[in-house]
Amino acid sequence: MNSNRGIVEYFGSSFASDYCGYCKGKKPSGVDSGKCRAGVWAHFLTANNYQLMIDRGWRRSGKYCYKPDLKKSCCPPYTIKCDVLNFKLSKSQKKILNNVYRFLVFGDKRNIASTNNPTARAIQSDTTTVPKSECVSGRRLSDCDMKAIKSDGSRGQKAKYLRFQHSVKKTMDKQQCDRETALILVKERREKRNINRREKPLKDRINFTLPAKSAHKLDVRFVSTMNDEYQKDVDVSHKVYEMYQRTIHGDKPEECAKKQFCRFLINTPLEKEEFVVNVNGKSESYFPTSYGSYHMQYWLDDELIAVGVIDILPKCVSSVYFYYNPNYEFLSLGTYSALREIQLVQSLNTVNEQIQEYYMGFYIHSCPKMRYKRKYFPSFLLCPETFTWIPAEHCISLLDKNEYNRLQSDQSVTDEDINGIGDEDILILFDNQLVTYSVYKLMTGSEDQAEVYEFAKLMGKNCVSNVLLYRSN
Repeated sequence: MNSNRGIVEYFGSSFASDYCGYCKGKKPSGVDSGKCRAGVWAHFLTANNYQLMIDRGWRRSGKYCYKPDLKKSCCPPYTIKCDVLNFKLSKSQKKILNNVYRFLVFGDKRNIASTNNPTARAIQSDTTTVPKSECVSGRRLSDCDMKAIKSDGSRGQKAKYLRFQHSVKKTMDKQQCDRETALILVKERREKRNINRREKPLKDRINFTLPAKSAHKLDVRFVSTMNDEYQKDVDVSHKVYEMYQRTIHGDKPEECAKKQFCRFLINTPLEKEEFVVNVNGKSESYFPTSYGSYHMQYWLDDELIAVGVIDILPKCVSSVYFYYNPNYEFLSLGTYSALREIQLVQSLNTVNEQIQEYYMGFYIHSCPKMRYKRKYFPSFLLCPETFTWIPAEHCISLLDKNEYNRLQSDQSVTDEDINGIGDEDILILFDNQLVTYSVYKLMTGSEDQAEVYEFAKLMGKNCVSNVLLYRSN
């Protein structure tokens, strides 16, 4: 086998009219509930093979890779990614990182629950909408603050106001100035402090040193699933998976058995490939420097509480799945793990400049639970016709009108990766021999051209010329 070429077996396209877990079979009349997709069994894929595939809308589940036909699916799934080098933390994401830090230090989850209160968030955001023009005059600023406090009646906001007034008085005494000047000085100090807080990089919010007497310790470990390394903790990991599936998704015991777990989240068509480390970068021991599949394990003290299944590829980290112990749901581990994976991309980029993006799987616009993926800004959706990336914010109004949409507004843009595919570009593995499709037809008299070219167009010319299509006798 040529290590630079993958080996796949094509299963063709099929429509599964089974129950759809996203729309619950409640699509309007005239729309079939189900999923239409093409599938291949990947005996082996290079990291570059799979990178090219996911850039054309493919996705893997174990060694099975599938590509949805968005036009024929009741809930079209669009591939979504985040541009990590330009990633901006949202206020709610910062809160989750702060919550995790507080839990590790103090071991108290009561305050975490209160900070995740949506009402508290609404009140806090309402009081930050004072126009800048209203912040020059001390009288106006004071009046605005008082109105906000009186309108929401929040004890926390009143305390915040009292602290502000104390700071103003302290500044007046120290600077020997009038109240209006003190207001301006306090405002400038706060703005400077807020800027410093906003500019604190993600890595500093994640890779911190805990105080000596912290309540807990969180350890993140990378375990390869491309060799026997995973076997050490496989039973513990499966137990967490089983708890997650049964509690969060309501699976039956047989649906999350160890055999299914291994087939879905352990088995991988990828093999370990060392990538070239940037000579200007510093290789750090806490993350892998090889392409391939990994379990990103989260150990709280001596307990495995969560696992992120990821693929490290030439341009990205691709999130495969995430599961956690439901007892720690209060930590918002789904968001926290995504931020850790984004930060992993940032770290990998220091040693491999090609790795710049975080692929989050599929985005289904009609599914409210999927919309959180747009909050990882900036994010992009893959156009299903041109396979170009479109800013997610430009797609929302289009998808509000029609669940299936081309997304790429420039009608002159086409899918260039299907142009010029010929028999000599399609490589066949037949009878233990590597031959071109033209030779294979001469050898066998096969009349499967429609299926083979369907496969080639789904894969794209760049990918199909670097994988072997397995054909049996």
